[in-house]
Amino acid sequence: MEILQNNKAQLKLFSILQEKIPENFSLVDVISDLLQISNDSAYRRIRGETALSIDEAAAICGKYNISFDDNINTAIPSASFRYNPLTDKSHFKEFLTSIRNDMQMIKKADDPKIIWAAIDIPIFHHFRYPNLSAFKMFYWLTAVINEPTLLSQKFDINIVDKELTKIGSQIYELYKEIPSIEIWSDATILSLIKQIEFYWDSGMFENKTNALKVCDEAYTQFVNIQKQAEAKKKVPEDTGETATSFELYYSDIEIGNNCIQISVGNRKNIYLSFNTFNALVSGNQQFCETTNNWLLNLISKATLISGVSEKIRNQFFSKALDSMKALITKIETE
Repeated sequence: MEILQNNKAQLKLFSILQEKIPENFSLVDVISDLLQISNDSAYRRIRGETALSIDEAAAICGKYNISFDDNINTAIPSASFRYNPLTDKSHFKEFLTSIRNDMQMIKKADDPKIIWAAIDIPIFHHFRYPNLSAFKMFYWLTAVINEPTLLSQKFDINIVDKELTKIGSQIYELYKEIPSIEIWSDATILSLIKQIEFYWDSGMFENKTNALKVCDEAYTQFVNIQKQAEAKKKVPEDTGETATSFELYYSDIEIGNNCIQISVGNRKNIYLSFNTFNALVSGNQQFCETTNNWLLNLISKATLISGVSEKIRNQFFSKALDSMKALITKIETE
């Protein structure tokens, strides 16, 4: 049977699906199981010899979070987005799990890469440190999500669900293995320091010891990121761990919003922050290309401070370290 003439969208859909399924899964078996059809029928759909029905296309897109609209040509430029609703702790767990799943998919792709224009410190960095990770999750759950079970509580590392911090640690381990480019400005380093100080001033720490543990890990985080920038690697050589490339840029231009571009094979996905730390995700390639051009323009006007520009790099991180020292002194003396 001849391949259908107008099935480009269908073939593209299967190409995207192939990238999303685990490496040890057969695309034919996935389609057969999902659509409840024979392997032969699945082969005909994959090759474009049989057109997918609307219900079949909807089943595939719904199961694997694929936007069909983003993969067809339309006269009017448009892009659809997916997101995780965040209204309580269970949704927050789903949110973290979706990040972990996305990172697993990115890691297995050919030539993966992350570009992050950061209005605040990329969350991956926080998840390396248990007290800091728990504090950030407590902050998001109380200040943003208004999780009712935590609103009357003060921060202690043990108050945060251990499963959440475990997922965070898994996300960091995946992040270490994916090459990335990050663009920071002066504002990037301030939000974390302000959050810790606000919760201290508001009496939201169980005790001074807990506050200082978070501050110490935040300070260590800045020191380690500076070392990684110097080495141009996510894990400094003296740790003995395998390291991937890490490029850090300093931007004088106000970034305005977290924008993350993920390269997975030949495709890109864009994550735009909203509601403080949630993300709108689009795989619309026209939108992704426009965003990629914006990111490249931002990079062209920024200063590379990883591996080079030692003076600017030291000055940039000195501001963060001095601010953390000042906050530690404030907490110690109050």
